[in-house]
Amino acid sequence: MIWLETLRAATRDTHDGLHHHPLLAPLSTQGLTRERLGIILQGFEVYYRASEAAISISPPADLPHAPVRDWLAQDMVALKLAPLECR
Repeated sequence: MIWLETLRAATRDTHDGLHHHPLLAPLSTQGLTRERLGIILQGFEVYYRASEAAISISPPADLPHAPVRDWLAQDMVALKLAPLECR
């Protein structure tokens, strides 16, 4: 799990900065609406779809599997949202 700990340490500041990103900031406030949540989920789905397609190496064997796109898909179905088209 050393690889994951190294990755977390190296990206901590960037990750913490995401809490202030205009798209993601509503996740930390009481003003989160269903519509805003949908926009956030669609944004995450686009990001993970593109990121996974760009990765040409297999992750380390000790990296825990987190089916993020599966979770996003389930949430998007519950909110009756379709993935965004990217060109």
